[in-house]
Amino acid sequence: SVILVDNEPGQGPVLHVHPYPETWIVRSGRALMRAGDEEIEAGPGDIVIVERDTPHAFRNLGPERLELVCIHAAGRMVTTWL
Repeated sequence: SVILVDNEPGQGPVLHVHPYPETWIVRSGRALMRAGDEEIEAGPGDIVIVERDTPHAFRNLGPERLELVCIHAAGRMVTTWL
């Protein structure tokens, strides 16, 4: 499953988990990504992989829009919001 994200500054999903890994690829903008206890500031060209069952979230740091590709290693998206 693939999700194309286009968020305004400050936007992003709240903390959640999936029963499979998720890969984020930043196309433009800057994001603060949280995976478990780690926070990562990512920009264009950065790739972040979150292991299965790891609480994670991201937020657009601005000032521009955040374009991001989220790849779910499953045929169907399954999310548990925390």
